Amino acid sequence: MIQILLTSLSLVAPLLLLVLAGAILKKLGFISDPTISEISRIVLKLLLPIKIFLNIYNGKLDSNLSGKYVFVLVGSYVISVIINTIILHIRNVDTKQKSAILQNATRANISIFALPLTILIAGEAISPLVAVSVGIMTPITNGYAIAEFEYYEPGECSKLKVLYRIITSPIVLAAILGFVFKGLNVSLPGIIAKTFSEMANCVNGMSLILVGASFKLTFNKEDLFNTIYTISYKTVICPLIAILLGVLFKLNPEQMIVIMCISSAPIATSCFPTANGYDTDINLVSSTLVYSYIVCGFTITLIISILRVLCLI
Repeated sequence: MIQILLTSLSLVAPLLLLVLAGAILKKLGFISDPTISEISRIVLKLLLPIKIFLNIYNGKLDSNLSGKYVFVLVGSYVISVIINTIILHIRNVDTKQKSAILQNATRANISIFALPLTILIAGEAISPLVAVSVGIMTPITNGYAIAEFEYYEPGECSKLKVLYRIITSPIVLAAILGFVFKGLNVSLPGIIAKTFSEMANCVNGMSLILVGASFKLTFNKEDLFNTIYTISYKTVICPLIAILLGVLFKLNPEQMIVIMCISSAPIATSCFPTANGYDTDINLVSSTLVYSYIVCGFTITLIISILRVLCLI
């Protein structure tokens, strides 16, 4: 268990240092608010779609990829979104904060956090299942984020307009192209594949620097409560829902490990550039993102301990 905790912390430390670097660069005047907006647009419209395309394109099928596994993977996310939406509706949360919480409370950092953690627990043999899971969940979580931000944008909300913006968003188009290229077994030229790979590698680092540059430690009572709620929901409630669904459908230990690591991973770094293009509480987005990485090292260790005691993994 100490090894799991140390590994979680070792995964978190470089990410937090990037956030710190962003805060320092903003303090020294190297990054301005217009720069944050411009770079966020580059990440959201170009780099993130390329990363999503490659995640799907490079995914490999795995023997553990069964119908019930996919149902638990997607179903646990959908249930988490529904419960979160109901709670926020009952609480009558401010619209800007609601849109931020709806995204951050359920959108996980699978590729940079869940993948290495899963390999540590179960070995390299399980990595194809995680890679395919990334390909399945990335367009779903990103599509939902765009849909709810569009829905809560000021002005009249047209369902057809929201649907159009989802379908034509670079993220969704990249996911569709990924599945098409994968299904048709189209090979990218080596130079294109290498270029795409280098561009995709920029996403997490640039996103975290932007988070640091926008991060503020100013809280009122409502902000503090919403921050605690969002982090608790992401690091505790989401994995609880996924694990219970996995037990109900009798997933095998390897499948349970992947489901656990994906559902308990901290908030995705791409949440910030996605939210930055909309009228939402960007401070709540950045603060919950940062704190989720601090909290998850301990919550993941506790969850793994409990699952091993119960002989589920």
